[in-house]
Amino acid sequence: MKNLRIMLTMAACLLVSTPLLAQGVKIVKKGGLAIDYNYGKIKSIEVQYDEARADTAVDLGLPSGLKWAKFNVGATAPEEHGGYYAWGETKEKNVYSWGWYLCKQSECGTSADPFIKNYSSAGWYTLPAAYDAAHAQWGGSWRMPTRDDLLELKENCTKEKTTVNGVSGYKYTGWNGNSIFLPDVDIKNGANLSSGWYTYWTSYCMYYSLSTSQQAYAFDSDGNLNTNYRAYGLAIRPVSDASTGSNIDGYIVRRTDGTVDYYTFQEVDHIEGYLEKEYDPNAPTDGDYIDLGLPSGLKWASCNVGAINPSDFGNYYTGYDAHMKNVSVPDGCSIPGSANFEELIENCEVKTVTYNNVQGNMFTSKINGNKIFLPMAGYYDDRKNYYSGGRYWSYSRKATAGWNEYFHYFLYLSTNYAYVDCEIERSGMSYDPMWYRYSIRPIHY
Repeated sequence: MKNLRIMLTMAACLLVSTPLLAQGVKIVKKGGLAIDYNYGKIKSIEVQYDEARADTAVDLGLPSGLKWAKFNVGATAPEEHGGYYAWGETKEKNVYSWGWYLCKQSECGTSADPFIKNYSSAGWYTLPAAYDAAHAQWGGSWRMPTRDDLLELKENCTKEKTTVNGVSGYKYTGWNGNSIFLPDVDIKNGANLSSGWYTYWTSYCMYYSLSTSQQAYAFDSDGNLNTNYRAYGLAIRPVSDASTGSNIDGYIVRRTDGTVDYYTFQEVDHIEGYLEKEYDPNAPTDGDYIDLGLPSGLKWASCNVGAINPSDFGNYYTGYDAHMKNVSVPDGCSIPGSANFEELIENCEVKTVTYNNVQGNMFTSKINGNKIFLPMAGYYDDRKNYYSGGRYWSYSRKATAGWNEYFHYFLYLSTNYAYVDCEIERSGMSYDPMWYRYSIRPIHY
């Protein structure tokens, strides 16, 4: 496998005629879609070519002509584990739990499930390409295997327990003598590793009931089918329907936050630099947790709970969830209190901006200039009606003297400013504001 690294200082000279003005790289796909990378957010761009075609896709002589990848997504050798992915998510993250998943556990199989739109029509569901991590990371014809692909592998290959470079697993050998090695891999549950499962995702989910739709089909290195919660982080071994080659050849963009994006030669039209006038001044500060120089020393998370990047809406939670802290957040993090919101507002300039085509408020520290972006993700009332705007729950709840009522505090985003407001919960009310579902942005100690 050959890789050619394009150093960023050189890329500006190669891609634009006036390199001193260049602020980033733009990857333009066929059809016109362009993805911008500011120089401050990427370490390098690599070109992978030639030997990768013969080195990655393994022809096992299967009846379907299907080829299995030589190693896992995120790995560079057969014995490496590679990345961890929740089912239906295409990028790695820090925590693998329902609080950080694309939908709540109770929404699986319902109309709120981003994958399954018609719960009344029960049966098998296969991930489309947009939610398939193997395709999203490698492109081309690569995809996650189905349960039928696994059965074909087992029925047409011999299997033996072995070790490769000290890693245990199973070797599958086809009739033509070619083989692949599936290492015994781990699962990520929350932020922790659970060993002894040896499990890989398939692209299949069964949704005959609420409980089954919370799980997707997986297989272990021994070839046994099982199910796991979709929110868990598992390994992925890609397969390809292509008649020849691997289609992994293309461009690898390595970001400063550790994530990696892949673009195949087939999908990219060209790469160009973009100039200073195209630089997005509304981009927030990079990192998982942003130091705004606050007097308390607290850092604010860069994303909402359940989100992958700052412009994602993430999940929605009730006031009860927030007050009882019944929300899964990373280790060292917590749901903010009303005092944390007050400190944020007091020490930041607030401006309404559009970032990644999403409107929200940018909080820029008056102390060190670092920024966080809070999208106006809207919210749901107790009858699940959706409203626009931006509201973020705190855990703070206060009983008022002389009244059978409570104030539950939240951050309200308005045009170019923000303030702490409260929902009033009172006995006998015709609605229950504690069942309103708002966004949550964690803080880090």
